[in-house]
Amino acid sequence: ETTDWSGTRDQATGQPISQAMRTWTVQSGSGVSTESSNQRKVFHDGTNLWSFYFDATNTVCEYSEDGTSWSDPSDAVFATTGVRKVSVWYDPVDGVAYAIGDTSTSSQYIYIQSGSVDPDAQTISWAVSDVTLSGSSGSNMANKNSFISKDENGYLWIMATSMIVNGKPTYELVTYQRNS
Repeated sequence: ETTDWSGTRDQATGQPISQAMRTWTVQSGSGVSTESSNQRKVFHDGTNLWSFYFDATNTVCEYSEDGTSWSDPSDAVFATTGVRKVSVWYDPVDGVAYAIGDTSTSSQYIYIQSGSVDPDAQTISWAVSDVTLSGSSGSNMANKNSFISKDENGYLWIMATSMIVNGKPTYELVTYQRNS
């Protein structure tokens, strides 16, 4: 954590100014576009910054070459309508972005999407359909927080809220091998 959340800077209290991080403005999206820390995700593809957020209907993304001027929002990242609380992982070696999230409908699964990133064309070509990971949650829940990363062997590591115990979420860790 590198921010004290007190303004438009990203610097922890008491840290030397040389450790400050550059911040940039992105379009605001909707009132729920930043409802939790995993809502707005940003990655750099080597040429462009990409920002993902929920626009009150779907998760969309925008790109920027300089972090100041942003494109119009893309079409929905997921084939399923209403996927939100998205986590994103970018693999620069393969040029693939992965996104995972959930909808407001109670279920025991989460949605996974992958897309090929073309920095020169400033596009991400998403798969036609989402992968649904069944059993990712031990109980029927809506709006599950989920997180994704990829290890050096090509395995996607997924964590999702599995249930609420005494008012606190518990998480389950699942590995998922992406089919080529």
